[in-house]
Amino acid sequence: MQLIDPQAPALTPKWQRFLAIWRHGIAIAQVEGAFIRIEKSPPVISWKQGGFQLLYRTPFQKLPRTPKVVAMGFPEPPPFGLDIWATLTTPPQFVPRHDKGGDAYEWQLPTEGLQKVFNTSWHTDGGAIKAASFRRGDWEQDFLAIAASVPKKA
Repeated sequence: MQLIDPQAPALTPKWQRFLAIWRHGIAIAQVEGAFIRIEKSPPVISWKQGGFQLLYRTPFQKLPRTPKVVAMGFPEPPPFGLDIWATLTTPPQFVPRHDKGGDAYEWQLPTEGLQKVFNTSWHTDGGAIKAASFRRGDWEQDFLAIAASVPKKA
């Protein structure tokens, strides 16, 4: 997990791209997002387009504190969160077979589907951002191109 300060004067290109995706993701959610309910959780703001799915939560959509989560000792999650999934293709891979003690290998066929590429949370607007995961790839440019076509919040 990486802690990012959006006000930092000198960020690497990776974290500059991260912040651009973060800002555009929030803007998309605010302009085109719709409330959905996932299982028994409170409603969250969701958006789907062009092979992407986005979930955005604010302090009004707190994550449920299930007994299992409490028992595992996880702290209360920050009130804001943004998760992005992208449709990606995993290339074929030659992988060890764990059922054979790692001594045998086999080809794993390519798979395609939604994969989480961006997972972040934060406490206040303008505060430090917790980057739980940021998977680099071609999806970044595709997402930003779609985001550029979204009308701006009035």
